[in-house]
Amino acid sequence: MKNLASSLFYLFILTSNAQADDINVWFKTFIPSSVGKEIPSVSEKVISTDNFLINCFSTDDRYFSADRDASARLTAWLKLSTEDRSYYDFGGESGVTKEYKCDTGEFVESARASFSEGFTGTLESSNDIERAFKFKVNTANPLIMSAVSPDIDAEISLKETRDASTGAYTYEVSGKVDAFPAFEMYLEHNGILHTIFQINPEDGATPANLFGEANRDVGSTTITLP
Repeated sequence: MKNLASSLFYLFILTSNAQADDINVWFKTFIPSSVGKEIPSVSEKVISTDNFLINCFSTDDRYFSADRDASARLTAWLKLSTEDRSYYDFGGESGVTKEYKCDTGEFVESARASFSEGFTGTLESSNDIERAFKFKVNTANPLIMSAVSPDIDAEISLKETRDASTGAYTYEVSGKVDAFPAFEMYLEHNGILHTIFQINPEDGATPANLFGEANRDVGSTTITLP
């Protein structure tokens, strides 16, 4: 009986955890294949930095993808619950940057930017009907000194609204991103994926366009869940 009780308690914990984050939102900024170039002895595409440096740096060598594990300069996620509206959890990680000699493809070094310094997630407001969250990104190349390595900037607002009569949830997303590189954001609920936005770099944009604040509007996206 004791073993049965323990098993039932463990099952309850698993069920509770499964219900705790039934809304998953994730944001990525990544350097797409389209802006990269090939160099000797390196399988992935790389990018130069438009400054006095002669070395090249890895791209994420991909296009848009809803895969949560897809390579990115920074991935940030927000977990929410429709069962417990007091629950929310921000997290994420920074990707690894690799440096090569542009002329030979010789590997130089690699590093991972600090996620805690490159991302801030906040609950801006909360009541019985609405919650408002903010994603703020300012991450840079960890292999270049900050004076010549401008941040990738993004500031995204997400508002959750609960319909008191039907119980339906609506998510509204707006914000701004830099001219470079690419940005994508998704929401998943009960195994159903919703694309919030997919934004390519501006035509002709390079890392030199990262100076200054984010100035590209991501538009406004509204997703309603039953």
